[in-house]
Formats: sequence, structure tokens, C-alpha cells
Amino acid sequence: MRAHFEAFIHANREVGAVGADMIWSLICTEVLLRSCRDIVAFRSEPLKPGEPVDQATVENNLKILANLKINWCEFFKPIGEEAWEQLKMLESNSSLEKCLKSQILEREEELVQFSCSEVSAERAEEWFAGMPQLVQKFVKSSGSACEPQLKKGQ
Repeated sequence: MRAHFEAFIHANREVGAVGADMIWSLICTEVLLRSCRDIVAFRSEPLKPGEPVDQATVENNLKILANLKINWCEFFKPIGEEAWEQLKMLESNSSLEKCLKSQILEREEELVQFSCSEVSAERAEEWFAGMPQLVQKFVKSSGSACEPQLKKGQ
């Protein structure tokens, strides 16, 4: 992570330290949410009769989830739950911030859509098992987010 961070800072010197830290945090958040979305997508795929679960992918997904929860690495700093609402209100200072914010909000929407799927609560819980707190926040608050989707479909 340090090497990626250094390369990013070097390539983005013109945005200043505060701007670069913010953009780096958005990048880390995008990585976190995209990884979680991919894992939920894998977990939600229906198994074909007689086809076993790909155990190597399951194990790799568990490793990814463990890495996403690392908090001792000062170079992996996705935004936390408390900053999530602030992100939604954030006025972008650059096209890069605007693009990253858009991507992050799309990942949130994708995760909410999975949590709104018409499956048993137990099955949905399996999909989101081990997810970081930010993703758990989306799932918990998705009950109200599902209502408009249900109304659209009616």
C-alpha cells in the first residue's frame, strides 16, 4: 500500500496534501466497496444442481474481507461510517473527486440492491457475513431504501 500511496502522491502533487489525502481516501473506499460488491455477487449466485461451491474463491474472498478490515495500515484509509453522510454532501473540488464520489455512490446502490433482493433473511445474511462496518451500515439502513424499489416494481 505504501508504494501505491507514494506513487499516487507523486503523480498528484498539484492537488496539495489535503486534496491528495481526500482523493486517496475515496480511492480506498472505492476499492473496499467494489471488493465487497464482488464478494456479495459471488455469494448470491445460485448453484447449479450437483455443482460444488468453488472453495478456492470462498477462501480468497475471506482473505480479502480480512484485509479490508485492517486498521493498522496507515496507507489504507477508506472513509468510515461517520464520514459517509458527509461524503454525500461533499462538493467535489476536481473531476477526479467527482468521478470517485459517483463510483462510490454506485457501489452503495449496488450493495443496497443486493440487500433488497427477494431472498430469505438468512440467505441475505450469508451474503453480507464478515463485511466491513460501512457495508453493514448500508444493509441495516436498506430497509427504507427497498421500499421505493418495491413501489417502482408494482
